[in-house]
Amino acid sequence: MTTDTRPKRTLSKDTLTKFRQDAIPEWQKTSRFRLLEKKYGKYLYLPLDVPRIVPNDSQLFKQWFLDRSKPIYKRMADIANPNQIDSYTIPSFLSVDSKNLLEVWTTGAWDANPVSDMYEIFPEIKEQIDRYLPFKSLEYYSLWSSMWTVSPHRDATPLCDMPYAFRINLYDENPTGTLRLHKGLPDKEYNDCESKLIEYFDSNAFAWNNLRALHSSTKDTQYMKILMIMASTIRNKPDFDKMEALFDSSIEKYKNMLWEDTSELGDYIHVSTAN
Repeated sequence: MTTDTRPKRTLSKDTLTKFRQDAIPEWQKTSRFRLLEKKYGKYLYLPLDVPRIVPNDSQLFKQWFLDRSKPIYKRMADIANPNQIDSYTIPSFLSVDSKNLLEVWTTGAWDANPVSDMYEIFPEIKEQIDRYLPFKSLEYYSLWSSMWTVSPHRDATPLCDMPYAFRINLYDENPTGTLRLHKGLPDKEYNDCESKLIEYFDSNAFAWNNLRALHSSTKDTQYMKILMIMASTIRNKPDFDKMEALFDSSIEKYKNMLWEDTSELGDYIHVSTAN
């Protein structure tokens, strides 16, 4: 088993501010998007008020993934671990990526495994995503299945201040949740961070605030899980009106399950210089 060499402390405010400055694209600087950040930034975790999004035949989907997936290696250090070296030679997860992912991931820290036929073989997945999620055309995504337990970290994107790290738990054999979020205030030992285990109820789609929260996962080799990750790109054509309506209904429906932050954005980054 690989040794996880990620840091044991959260990033400093200076460092997180710099990562955000470098990662925020122009389309996330618009007044419309900034209003969404102001309204929803405090929600660290938000289950989405949509029916469960699943393939018609879960075992066929699992076999398709096993046939198409490949172990993925890290190509360079990033926000998750600026000093990481072990993943250059040891794969972290199995992956199937959309055929065009590298068009928007040319500077990504990970390799990709482009596969073109998921929506052709499982059109019901695309139909459900188009119907329920706030994207007009979600064509850039990854399907990941972790090979090892993963310690707390942020992803390189999105670093906007709202729950924009969208996920669908498409296939899961685990009897209990394996994903945990950690409140990522600066300069804290991971063990001292507040955390929340993510469990699924009547929805398997959710989003979290990757700027404020770290995430980790456990791995039991008896069980398999396949998580769909939506790339944070304007090419997925986010529908902000639909997003706002979905977030509002999700907050109302899951008010006892979501995770609301009591800290301010300025507790994480230098607000005056991070926009």
